[in-house]
Amino acid sequence: MELIKGQKSAILVEPTSLVGRFCLDYLLEHKAYELVLVFSEKNKKRAHPKLKWVRINYSNLDNLIDHVKGHDLFWCRSSFKDWEDITDAGSVRESLPFKFAWAALQNEVSQFLLLSSVLIGKSSWLPVLKQRIELEKYLKELPFWATHIFKPPLMVDQGPANRWGEGMAKRLSDLMGGVLDNYRPLEAEVVAKAMVDSAQQFHKGLVTYSAEDLQKLAEEFFPKTPRKL
Repeated sequence: MELIKGQKSAILVEPTSLVGRFCLDYLLEHKAYELVLVFSEKNKKRAHPKLKWVRINYSNLDNLIDHVKGHDLFWCRSSFKDWEDITDAGSVRESLPFKFAWAALQNEVSQFLLLSSVLIGKSSWLPVLKQRIELEKYLKELPFWATHIFKPPLMVDQGPANRWGEGMAKRLSDLMGGVLDNYRPLEAEVVAKAMVDSAQQFHKGLVTYSAEDLQKLAEEFFPKTPRKL
């Protein structure tokens, strides 16, 4: 698919997460995109000249390939949502994220940008993480021009001083054997901006952004206080 500056189309599925909402804001602001195609199960009230809502019935995805068309597909849903999809579908290849990725590939979408987590590693004893690991394995094998995977730690709404987020990160770290001890909570806005900006860099192949990478970007993007959209 030909890429022309200022004429790209973005695809975003159910931007209901913290990162998804910020990602939608940045996509609508970004000069590279003339169209932002948002798939949602419910009608939304938000309007914007670049924004097009596509209402979709997730129980019937037979015509998905007719609609998933554009340049960059952003997947910002939580691992728990994907786990529910995989569980309901019975297999990774029948799950919602895989079907969207496959439809995008058939329509020559160039880039797939996936929100993951620092907890998604090579192995895990938690069912939700084991299934997400399998999902990511399949997604990595799809021949997109570029696949970007973002692995942030726990994310909060605004500001590094969010005490609830810090407390939750500590409790999760204790449950996971201290795996999060070296990561402070990261603002969702930072991850969203990193995802949108990365889609403009033309990095071919598989690119993974670690929690450390994203925390460095946080200091670059917002050295003082995160900007409110």
